[in-house]
Amino acid sequence: MPEQWSSMLACAFNLPQHIPAMRDSGNAIRRAIPSQKRQLLSIEHRHPGLGSAHSAHFSEKMGYSIGALRCNHALPSEKGGAISQSLPMVLHAESCLLCKVRQPGWFCDLPPLALAEYDAMSVHVMAPIGTTLFAERQPSLGVSIVCFGQVKLTKSSPNGKTLLVRVAKSGDVLGLSAALSKTPYEVTAETLEYCQIKTFRREDFLQFLKHHVEGSLHAAESLNKDYRAALIDACRLALSSSIAGRMAHLLIQLASESGTWQDAEPSIHMSLKHEDLSSMLACSRETVSRVLSDLKHKGIIAVTGTRTTVLRKYALESLT
Repeated sequence: MPEQWSSMLACAFNLPQHIPAMRDSGNAIRRAIPSQKRQLLSIEHRHPGLGSAHSAHFSEKMGYSIGALRCNHALPSEKGGAISQSLPMVLHAESCLLCKVRQPGWFCDLPPLALAEYDAMSVHVMAPIGTTLFAERQPSLGVSIVCFGQVKLTKSSPNGKTLLVRVAKSGDVLGLSAALSKTPYEVTAETLEYCQIKTFRREDFLQFLKHHVEGSLHAAESLNKDYRAALIDACRLALSSSIAGRMAHLLIQLASESGTWQDAEPSIHMSLKHEDLSSMLACSRETVSRVLSDLKHKGIIAVTGTRTTVLRKYALESLT
């Protein structure tokens, strides 16, 4: 693995700067796998939960063929020993020019020449569930763009309270405000599911914005999206007369974002825990459970696993 990639990963995912084991693993891969094969190779560091099922899942979503390779090397910690927590996996992916999931409005929706430069200056990584991409008050070292998956952004107070600011989805830009203002990260970014992420050094990303008007336009659109999300959250908290009203407003928002609200029975993939919902609604976890139970009892929603279905749209809207 190139030394630059190792350094960028260390910055982006709070890893030690010296990661020779990961570099040695990358060299072993290049010797074992012919370079002309266009495969998405994953490196698994002490994380046995990542198997062929997840590889098949990402192969289907991203349109790549995947060869899973486990590396038994453990990364050294600064205090000695090995790091035991889950670590992101390095992906040798096909070019962004061949990506099958890019959509209009995403930051990577760029002309071919700009997209080629965008792809060349980035590192493509896969982050397991619960990976902290960056933490609030840390120096801004880079920008991340979500290719696939969901990432929750939280803000903490000195007394330990946590506010879930929003959930970033595919195509969203993370850390942009801190990079532009050259200030520490305002929030903590943590993956809610297995995510595929593009990471950029801050200096490289800012230079890209200066040289490509399309990139600057996408950056402005991203900041505008953040502003609108903050406005919607403020209205939900300030203008709803009850917790049930806030919950209804949130469910409608999530269904709209998922593109299912126009369906007869909108369906939502709910990756958020009740604790996360309580943070967004400014209430207790017990209140969230009680309100959801009441909505189910009235036949307004149905919950099956992580899937929430709105059975009576007008009844839900009447609560807002």
